[in-house]
Amino acid sequence: MKQKKYYKINLLRYRQEVAQKILEGLNHNAKFTFDILMKNGYECHRITREGYIGKQLCDSNSPYANYIAFPIVPINFFTILLHGLPFIQYHIGIFKQIAFKWHCYIIEGVADLNHDTSWSMQLGGKVNHEIHNNGLSYDGTTEYLDALQQLYPDNITIQIISQFTVN
Repeated sequence: MKQKKYYKINLLRYRQEVAQKILEGLNHNAKFTFDILMKNGYECHRITREGYIGKQLCDSNSPYANYIAFPIVPINFFTILLHGLPFIQYHIGIFKQIAFKWHCYIIEGVADLNHDTSWSMQLGGKVNHEIHNNGLSYDGTTEYLDALQQLYPDNITIQIISQFTVN
């Protein structure tokens, strides 16, 4: 198993430090407190002696350890594509390996050459019917994305772009 890297970060705005001795004074233990925090969308970690965020915990019996809890915030990925195979297949392989919550927004389809791509029209760029199938990919990307969304309904949102002008 790959060793996770932990970083020293300033989470003053979000953190809740909890010391074991304080919990004892409240007639609670770490597990009881961690369960409440996790039920409410927080993850709990030990604070190392050096001040780094240590490994994630769900219980502890260490009398003088300090802990930190902060909201679980997913990392959101965004990609636009047309004819994305085999590249999009690589992405899901990586997503399955990461140890945090994630969500991927995939936008598939042809878009008009305007706004940030309007410069290409001056060089002869155009959108014609040969590069798409009714606005979507013709290389199997659309079917792959449909299957992917079925496998990971909580992690993947697919948006279809269908606005384009055929030249």
